[in-house]
Amino acid sequence: MMKSQPVVQLKLPEIKGNRVCFSWSPNYVFKKNSYWVEYPGIRRITASNGKVAEALFPLCLAFAALGAEIKLPVKIDEGVLEGWRRVISIAAVQNYRRFGFDLTNGPIYPDYQAITGMQSALCFGGGTESLLTLAHLLNHGEKPVLASFGGPAWSGSNPEKNREKFRMDEQVRGDLGLELLKVRSNFREIIDPNAWKPYLKPGVSMINSVLLLPFFLSFFFPVAEQLGLRRILSGNEKMNFPHEYFCFSPAMTSAYGEIARGLVYEPRLGNQLKEDVCRELYLEHPRLAQYQYSCWKNRGERWCYGCESCLEYYALLKNLGLNPALVGLDENRIRQNRRRLVSAVSRAAESRPGELWERMCDYPNLRRDPFMKGLLDEIRNKARTYHAVKNLYDALPDGVKYLYREQKSLLKRLSAAAEARHALAA
Repeated sequence: MMKSQPVVQLKLPEIKGNRVCFSWSPNYVFKKNSYWVEYPGIRRITASNGKVAEALFPLCLAFAALGAEIKLPVKIDEGVLEGWRRVISIAAVQNYRRFGFDLTNGPIYPDYQAITGMQSALCFGGGTESLLTLAHLLNHGEKPVLASFGGPAWSGSNPEKNREKFRMDEQVRGDLGLELLKVRSNFREIIDPNAWKPYLKPGVSMINSVLLLPFFLSFFFPVAEQLGLRRILSGNEKMNFPHEYFCFSPAMTSAYGEIARGLVYEPRLGNQLKEDVCRELYLEHPRLAQYQYSCWKNRGERWCYGCESCLEYYALLKNLGLNPALVGLDENRIRQNRRRLVSAVSRAAESRPGELWERMCDYPNLRRDPFMKGLLDEIRNKARTYHAVKNLYDALPDGVKYLYREQKSLLKRLSAAAEARHALAA
């Protein structure tokens, strides 16, 4: 007997002051059936039904993985709806185990308001891509609104744990005389990666591969009419491993331009690798490079000195003959944490064959430094072993992986019990 198609009713987003609340029923896969987005710098949002309903796009994209019939609460623009179908189809072919979904337009009149301004907004995380994109815009005489995103469960951008990130956003705003659009959301809290695995192809992350950039874009829609936003930009470097971050790939970004009425989306830097972006930013725009914020594992400070990102940018700066202090990196702390950093890099996606670290291990400028030469050789050897073993593990049937994890968990519990008995005996 065939299972019936899931039906999801998306509700009309509710505006509460400077917060927009999104909900749906019944709940499938998400941890709960609601999330919120708020804009601390705005007293009250005055958006049309159509614009707040357009911000439901990421939910439509997610529920399509279930092959669901998705019912919208508002009769949004038919051209926008067709744009959604196109993006969802592209994402589904690449990422979903099944293909087939229905989008049913809603009964409520959208009441769109005219967007009278010509303002541009830049997705601004403080990383090298957003800083270089900002440099290009400033050089052309443009002064975009900087959109600063954050919220609970948001690694590197949690206002409670990563205050340095938001302090630096304010510093960029003040130093450069730009407007800052603060956006906070708890959307990350409702996403359980493991719950989505049955609906996704192997190796696909619902947040990184599918939803991350669509959520970023959707955050602009409820305030576009109010702020006169007509263009959204983001810097997305060229990636050699696009499947993990498919939502940032040209295949997806080229289709985002029609997912909101009256708004244009422009991706930048898609032809530049990470080292190209850094070279241009550090050598040609050092004034902006000083604001770099790229470590997502830090807590209470700018860099954690224990992750792949910290060592990556340190090495890229050293390769160019620049002082790592340009971006606030303490060279002594890098050297003190050598072992931890090597371990982090060896397990990172960017140390796989053909990726950034394989190239950096052969950089002549780095290999002339005895400390860096030894570090790079160790990374090369450990990365080759780690990724070879990981590839073998990934190829195992799910049942074998499950037994392996259970055995590993059992051994860990037995070891802990034995240690406890020894402690009692002593």
